[in-house]
Amino acid sequence: MTNPYTFTQDEIDLVRNNFNFIDSKLWTKEIFTELKRKIRLYLLTLNDKKCFYCKTDLVSGTNTIPIEHIVDKGNHPLYTFEPHNLTISCNLCNSGKGTTEVLFNPNTTVYPFNNKDAFKIIHAYYDIYDLHIRIDSNVLHVGLSEKGHSTIEICKLFRSKLAEEKLLDYRLSISHESELLMEKLTRTKDPNEMARIINLVSKILDRFSVNDDSVRLISLMQQEENILLSVEKIRSKRVIAQIIDNITDMQLSYFEMFIRKIDIMKFLKNLISDRSIKKILDELISKDGINNINHSHRLNKIRDIIENNFSSNDCDQIFLVIKNKYSYEKHEIQAEIVNSRDILINLFEVEKMLNLIFKIRQNTSIRLVDITEQQKNLIIPLVDKVLDRQNVPVSEKSLAILLKKIFLIRDLMIRFSSENLLDYRDVVVKLIS
Repeated sequence: MTNPYTFTQDEIDLVRNNFNFIDSKLWTKEIFTELKRKIRLYLLTLNDKKCFYCKTDLVSGTNTIPIEHIVDKGNHPLYTFEPHNLTISCNLCNSGKGTTEVLFNPNTTVYPFNNKDAFKIIHAYYDIYDLHIRIDSNVLHVGLSEKGHSTIEICKLFRSKLAEEKLLDYRLSISHESELLMEKLTRTKDPNEMARIINLVSKILDRFSVNDDSVRLISLMQQEENILLSVEKIRSKRVIAQIIDNITDMQLSYFEMFIRKIDIMKFLKNLISDRSIKKILDELISKDGINNINHSHRLNKIRDIIENNFSSNDCDQIFLVIKNKYSYEKHEIQAEIVNSRDILINLFEVEKMLNLIFKIRQNTSIRLVDITEQQKNLIIPLVDKVLDRQNVPVSEKSLAILLKKIFLIRDLMIRFSSENLLDYRDVVVKLIS
């Protein structure tokens, strides 16, 4: 844990004699200028001359760098000179955070010392930043906890200007690193040292090449706020994020297959609910020693009968009902069922996809349908490039995969109305219940 600024006795007396702890505007009094200069210099050193929130480099030696009040001094003037409440930030994070309340209990009259759970955002002295926020490709802030997500949202760490600044810093650091090595290469005479330096330069350039598409993807995301906000909101909803993360290409394929086969799925739902057929099926199933018969049992039995073209009085009676009531010949329905075998044995995967779409719809803060076709067409080619590359860092690859899934789910939500999806879910539930 880092230590906040320590006031000398003279500085304590200065504050007590000139600040009433009621009017936070007194913070700007000229008499505090030198004290604030000392605090600022200490905080710059403590934070390696970086903004505590976004980690962007700050220009030292200027009075325009804000001393950040973690708990807003306007709402809580009592904490204006509290050392534990002071950190350093860039102007954009300072203004973005503004007067937002960051205490869970805003009515407290005592500063919650060493109580990290009292704060909605990462605290400069009580929290470990890297446990709550990861910065992908030195550009994109990713929440790793509820507090991390909250900090990103409150300090607006998804702003595009921040991405541009961090992208520039990243490119400059890569360039500077390789230039230093190249300069060293020109001075050495040792063949082994030359080979080692060339190898290092090659690795640096490879790293830049591998990450370049990822960086451009993230930079473009920062400019397309609908996409970035959707990604951050999904990550902040842990249940949804986990479900999306676990979705496989096969599940998406089953869902598409289910949609294509929706007519036969509806037919089967009606078939196992048909009184005359249901009675026959239940008698056959009970002979197999199964009690507490449900629709799932009936679906498996009717599939078995149709696929294997069983012939008995009971089976013939079922085929007769199918022909007379539903206008399907035996060979027609048999072909349909055989062609639908994969989806019928994977209906639970379809249900998972439908439940996910409904969870996203219910979370009104996640508005995937607001992502435009134009935005999708901008992002998808870069996503594909990142996924096609070798040796892409795990964090960047996972972002690309998440984006790909988000766009697929977005397309499904646009393609099908709520009524359609409710209808599909009703079919699935009836078939597997």
